[in-house]
Amino acid sequence: MESKDCGILLKQINDHIAQQANHGLKENGLTLSQLRYLEYLAGKKEGPVPFKEIEHHFQVSQPTVAGILARLSKKGLIVTALVPGSKAKTAALTEKGKKELKKAVSYRNGTEEQLLAPLSPAERNTFRTLLDKIARHMD
Repeated sequence: MESKDCGILLKQINDHIAQQANHGLKENGLTLSQLRYLEYLAGKKEGPVPFKEIEHHFQVSQPTVAGILARLSKKGLIVTALVPGSKAKTAALTEKGKKELKKAVSYRNGTEEQLLAPLSPAERNTFRTLLDKIARHMD
């Protein structure tokens, strides 16, 4: 059997995860990208999060962040606001967003469990450790 390079394998795995998650999250009216943004906002306990911080965290452009957050706002899952005296915007979860996030995370966790099913608990820890090490090296 011909071995594939790591980049191709990672892309295939990511594409599979995104496809499965988007299919399952559809009933919640969410995409995997939107779920990730909701999770990020939920993890920020100090209040509304500046769009710039979200751009930096996800390493995406301002229009991408603005578009995703606009769709989440339209669904009532977040609120956005202008920072007084500037053009900067912030975003924060609504109560509805917190409830929808809980449901969506449950589904996503099931998808991840499926992905990791062939690995033993020790292999899962090693896999996560190695992925984290590579991700930190890329920063």
